[in-house]
Amino acid sequence: MTAPRPDNIAPLATATTTRRRGSPWLALMWVTAAGIASLVICSDDARPVVAPIVVIVLTIGIFVVLLPGDRRTAPLAEVGMWHALAVAVYSVLPMLTFVALGLRYTPLNDARLYGLQPDARLVARVGWMQATYLVAFTTSYLVVAGRTAVPNRAEVHVRSSLAWGATILLIASLLAGIGIRLYYGADAASYTDSYRAIAALPLGVRQLLRLLTGPQLIYWLVLLTWAFEKYAKRRAIIFALIAAVLVTTVVGRGSRANLALLVVASVLLYHRMVSPISYLRGALLGTTALLLFTTLGLVRQLSSPTAFDAGRLATSGEFEALFANDIDLLTRKAWHQLPRPSARQFASEILAPVPSQMLPFDKLDQSNWYVQTFYPTVGAAGGGFAFGVIAQALVGFGVPELVFRGLIAGLLLASIRRVHARRGRGLWPLVAYTWFSIMAYHSFRSGTLYPLGLFVHDFIAGYLLLVVLAMVLHRAGRPHRPSAGPAVPYHAPTT
Repeated sequence: MTAPRPDNIAPLATATTTRRRGSPWLALMWVTAAGIASLVICSDDARPVVAPIVVIVLTIGIFVVLLPGDRRTAPLAEVGMWHALAVAVYSVLPMLTFVALGLRYTPLNDARLYGLQPDARLVARVGWMQATYLVAFTTSYLVVAGRTAVPNRAEVHVRSSLAWGATILLIASLLAGIGIRLYYGADAASYTDSYRAIAALPLGVRQLLRLLTGPQLIYWLVLLTWAFEKYAKRRAIIFALIAAVLVTTVVGRGSRANLALLVVASVLLYHRMVSPISYLRGALLGTTALLLFTTLGLVRQLSSPTAFDAGRLATSGEFEALFANDIDLLTRKAWHQLPRPSARQFASEILAPVPSQMLPFDKLDQSNWYVQTFYPTVGAAGGGFAFGVIAQALVGFGVPELVFRGLIAGLLLASIRRVHARRGRGLWPLVAYTWFSIMAYHSFRSGTLYPLGLFVHDFIAGYLLLVVLAMVLHRAGRPHRPSAGPAVPYHAPTT
């Protein structure tokens, strides 16, 4: 007699046996043909911008084909895949928008892009820098990662005390964040006003708010892992959680990051705990999620009372705003308006995990430096931008630094992947690896070493809080055992 299968293993039987081999190579052939055709069909003016787009897409295709593992399912268990996809999205979408608008920006675009009106050659220069970074990253990642595949199948067990602890800490952090915002008047009507109000809070209050809200992703991951452990029985809970965050994002005009991270985490855990996702399903899910993310941004921007005044400078789309940093800095570099790179900016990135109170000097946040130097009015109002590695290289040592950053990012993520592929068994290795996969985009968006600082400040703090609370709940949930009472002396029977 054989033991019954768990209810979340059954879909695996057909998920890995019915797909044809060689599909990544076939897809790469089609992508190559489409890239060549787009270069031939596009106009002469647009071809300089289309060329780096084609190179970026082909680099992603080659990267997918060369990754180790099962060729029948999408390599969603690869932490480097998520970083490479983030680089492609942040790079390709702004250039496609520029081409679709007829190589000219409109008042609905980022105010910096509309004011500068860069030509196709300037936009293409940024595109080639992005392609260079992606090639450096993928090369480093493939060399360091090795040929040991990351197992798609991850079987873990989440204790009820841990799930309850994650629920309690998640609710407590949400309520604490709302309470601090209400007390200091940071709960504004629009996303921009709320962002500025939070930026104007005292440093200690902002650090406390970060300490309370930063580890929320760890609590989400533990809850989702608990739900995916028995997906057939608990999938309604997963959809309810995503729907609740979606409603909160739309009604409250909040950040889209929480919703996006929750959706990506759900896809990752489904892929590894329920059924591996095929290339077609992965492409459809990614396209749908990207459209939803962009639509929510447009709804938030159009509903904001400052959507079309000077405040729009700080509320433009996520991808276009990062691209505008690069165009702006490249233009200022041509005008000789950029200062020479200093050792402080590199030291601040390395020392990012260290709390500011423990350092004898103030850390230099390059995004704050950029706003305060070139847009002091926006900076004084609490506005800001994500900086990005392309901007870091433009302020620093140019293309050589960009290549170096790509190699370092590939080395770091491939090392994490290598350790997980060999020793990543159990709940916390899965949660930590999923966390790094979700946050890998920050290495391109915010800085090469930015995820390491987040890991120290957010993940470790959340892990310690959750483990301690789970231990308390586990002991409190044990059945009470009555004491044995006083010992009764034994008397031998008499005859």
